[in-house]
Amino acid sequence: MRFGSSIPSEASIRAVYENGVFEPSENIRLVEF
Repeated sequence: MRFGSSIPSEASIRAVYENGVFEPSENIRLVEF
């Protein structure tokens, strides 16, 4: 299952905008920016 590794889910990106700070969680951890 490499669905998240290629494209970050909207929830992941949305959390970054809401928080304003990029906090690598287990879900976002699979994605490399």
